[in-house]
Amino acid sequence: MVKMNVKCIPCIIAVRVRELNMLPLDDRKIFYILNHIIKYLAHYTTPEINMTRLATQAFRILKKLSGFSDPYVKEKSLANKTALVIAEEMNNYINSLKGYEKTIFLLKLATLGNALDFGIAGYHYNIKQVVSEISTMNIALNNIPKLMELIIKSKKIAYLLDNAGEAIFDKLLIEELASLGKDVVVIVKSGSFQNDITFKEARELGFHEKARLLETKSDASSIFIDEISRETLDEILSADLIIAKGMAHYEYLSSEKFLKKPVAYLLKAKCEVIANDLNVPIGSYVIKIEVP
Repeated sequence: MVKMNVKCIPCIIAVRVRELNMLPLDDRKIFYILNHIIKYLAHYTTPEINMTRLATQAFRILKKLSGFSDPYVKEKSLANKTALVIAEEMNNYINSLKGYEKTIFLLKLATLGNALDFGIAGYHYNIKQVVSEISTMNIALNNIPKLMELIIKSKKIAYLLDNAGEAIFDKLLIEELASLGKDVVVIVKSGSFQNDITFKEARELGFHEKARLLETKSDASSIFIDEISRETLDEILSADLIIAKGMAHYEYLSSEKFLKKPVAYLLKAKCEVIANDLNVPIGSYVIKIEVP
């Protein structure tokens, strides 16, 4: 369970400042928005609050006051286009893999994809360099054998998407799960949160062609139980296995234990707080299973 850490506050502010500087805003407007974000954090930050709820609300304030409903739209489009090219280049190799060897490779690739993230202060990536790590990636917490066992036994899998760019590699894994006869339900945000993929973008990329694509009806960083649509929540709760991509889902779901189903967290520990919680070095890849 991830506990609120004071180090998360400067991270949230730093990322919001970076986003404000990305947008065509004058200094007066930037300071006006930042003032509202800092006031919110000062008022609502407590040791008990879930850190990703703070990040979500801070981003909502930025969107509302700036007038930009999707500040990362250009960055997300570029990340998806670049990842599509890389996925195409890997296609022959992926198709040469047989049986569960292919599934395991795509699990690793989907986990590796979580390195493609704009939302962490002080963290940067190069998409081509990231993908070149596939043969040497350090999965410091590696529950692949248990995850494969759960995949084989599951009839229905709920897959919670995270970042754009990385979602292209998720799609390869989702299509493989579907080819294994699994009923895959893909869960994606309705509105924008940082560089996370949205329902509209996922549909444009064809996620609905091999799986069922459902939106949360929220722009929250994770599937906040008080915001997600009842229909989508019911689909998640009826799954045999939940695959949750990224740190925000881990921050929220490992604390709010309402799913009562096995959850596989696939992520890169990109900050000290998450790395310490998982007891892995910063920068490690993680495939962690939580079973109720």
